[in-house]
Amino acid sequence: MKTRFILVILVISFLSGICYAQTSSVPSPKMNRKMYKQFIDLHLTYPEASKKAGIEGLVKIEFTTDTEGSVKSKKIIKPVSDEIDKEAMRIFNLIEWNPAFDYGIPKAGSGEFELQFKIKKYDKLVKRRGYTTLESQYKSDTSYNIYNAKQLDTIAIPILNNEETNLYKYIYQQMQYPKQAVELGIEGKVVINFIIETNGLPSNIIVEQNVGGGCTEEALRLVSELRWIPAVKNNLAVRSKKTLFIEFRLGIDGSGNYIPNQTNPGF
Repeated sequence: MKTRFILVILVISFLSGICYAQTSSVPSPKMNRKMYKQFIDLHLTYPEASKKAGIEGLVKIEFTTDTEGSVKSKKIIKPVSDEIDKEAMRIFNLIEWNPAFDYGIPKAGSGEFELQFKIKKYDKLVKRRGYTTLESQYKSDTSYNIYNAKQLDTIAIPILNNEETNLYKYIYQQMQYPKQAVELGIEGKVVINFIIETNGLPSNIIVEQNVGGGCTEEALRLVSELRWIPAVKNNLAVRSKKTLFIEFRLGIDGSGNYIPNQTNPGF
């Protein structure tokens, strides 16, 4: 009887540990894992002097957030070089964070951010993405503040790679309706929030409303491939918020060639 009692206590303790592990979390990027990796691949710049000197390594940043996910403190606890440390901190400052959670309740918390600098890997990345750095015609704001449309002098403008000047039309020209969604008759609207950075690249791409059958993934591809002339405030290129509503509607024949009427408020 005593053995059974001890066993019950051990099982309860084990299950409690599992429950705690599943309901407590440290601060995490608002982007999902795939979008986070893509974000790093799009934005990372290897400092030229460090690259020429063959300097590589892992930078580690320790930070704290409040209950809203805002970063309250940060410090480099594993440096590599002044230039590389500065770039790692720049990338860190671009990331929007979820707060830590305890049993579903947001709380102040701490976390660590790591960024690896490898020259061969970076060279392959640059070749794949087609650029080393992107520059704006305006001097960039360095505050990392994010503005909405009403706060801007000029909103961000999409750069479209053909003669099309309407973002809405361009999106649907580029859309590849997922085969699975066509076969299953899936339609719907994907809502995506993101930030347009001072260099015109998207960041912090977050899905607010999903559609199945591969539609969400296709919408993410479309948004990720867009490039922008950044928003302007006080003659500086600034970070700005953007929301796109990307609709998936099947044609009368059940194909994915249907383009909805052009009243979409997301553009």
